[in-house]
Amino acid sequence: KNVLTVGASMSTIGSKLDDASDYLGDFSSRGPTSDGRTKPDVVAPGFQIYSAAADPDSSGNCGGYWRGGTSMAAPVVAGTAAQIRQYFVEGWYPCGSRLCGEPIVPSGPLMRAILMNGGQTLVGIQDFSSGEVLNEETRPYDNSQNMGRVN
Repeated sequence: KNVLTVGASMSTIGSKLDDASDYLGDFSSRGPTSDGRTKPDVVAPGFQIYSAAADPDSSGNCGGYWRGGTSMAAPVVAGTAAQIRQYFVEGWYPCGSRLCGEPIVPSGPLMRAILMNGGQTLVGIQDFSSGEVLNEETRPYDNSQNMGRVN
């Protein structure tokens, strides 16, 4: 039960975290699940992400391309989890300085809890083709964003 489902927020080319990442992409999957659970667990930037990919014209060339979707958001969450794990393993916890505490190998449930409880609430949903904000309300812990954008 340590699996996270990831939704995709908007982002813009060349941005780190700008205002666009405060909006869920309208293309992102949402809950609830068939048994009533709230999903996704967390959200991460998943639009205008530069990713490695094979050339779409089948020429055999490889390179980078701008992509979007939850398949782009999931690696953002994985990278964030890796940084959080490193923070504990290198002994930065509890004071924020390296080796101030005993190194800890965090468990899966702890990693999941940190990712979920550090989320930032999104403010709305944005149409990815027009860029317009949709009149769909989002609230913390709803079936659009659940715990919010990983931070």
